[in-house]
Amino acid sequence: MEKLRRFETVVLGGGPTGIAAGAILGLPVITESIQIPFGPVYFHYTPETKRFVDEILPDNQIEVKTIRIGIVHRGKLYDSSEAPEEAFIDYSKKTGKPRTYKPQLFEYLDVNWFELLTTAATKAKTTYFSKIIAINLEKRQLVNSSGGFYEYDHLISTIPFYIFERIIHDPYILMVEDQLKSMKVRISDVDHWERTDFNNFDYVYFADVDDSRIRWSHQKSRHQLVGRQFVERFTFPGEDFNMMRILDGKVKPPKHVTFAGRFARWEEERYIHDDIKDFYSQRYVEDVADNGVTG
Repeated sequence: MEKLRRFETVVLGGGPTGIAAGAILGLPVITESIQIPFGPVYFHYTPETKRFVDEILPDNQIEVKTIRIGIVHRGKLYDSSEAPEEAFIDYSKKTGKPRTYKPQLFEYLDVNWFELLTTAATKAKTTYFSKIIAINLEKRQLVNSSGGFYEYDHLISTIPFYIFERIIHDPYILMVEDQLKSMKVRISDVDHWERTDFNNFDYVYFADVDDSRIRWSHQKSRHQLVGRQFVERFTFPGEDFNMMRILDGKVKPPKHVTFAGRFARWEEERYIHDDIKDFYSQRYVEDVADNGVTG
């Protein structure tokens, strides 16, 4: 195999987290392509995300919007701000939450993801368009589809954990504290709803179905993370809803690797604005410099 290049620190993955890491930290990024989110990935309005957008698109006026959430209870669709308390009680019981859960409304920046990410990619030290098919953790090598490899001292991986786990060179390295499992359930209780019924909402929660962990959104991506469960989205009418991987433990990055992003870290409550806040912090830079075993 041909050695292509050596990096002190390199970012793997060309989604929002990877491109933001490269732009903010001034690091090289390796990705097969810039991965534009399908549908809305809500970019929470925070001081750090506002700073990021202003730095990348200084001439653009980005609108700030408020999320809209609906909930279905006893066959009726409610705006979450007007739904009866019983809807949230039933939803919370079925999701196993310790207390009554109510969706939190938040403000987000209505960004054009294509413009933001393609422009941000030019702010990274360099963006290498290369498909990585294997990672040799012992030798600290990223092997691409052409048979060449990159060497690194430290890797910031933003690719989903299930992909990282699949392509690591040594399958015997324990990456999680508990075993991964899989299961499948069928959702039939949403068959009577049409997609257009939800046009006024960004998210709709279901308090009526047996497995209320599902939620509908306008996102077109096939997968999402619910709790520590990696799932395939259902479409209308109700199709098989696959709990592809259920992780009961915490993802543990190996030495010389930092996981960044909700799918890489396997944390549902981790969002892009959390990573951007970290990237702007000196603590994050110091963690990476100090071998970066974070997660």
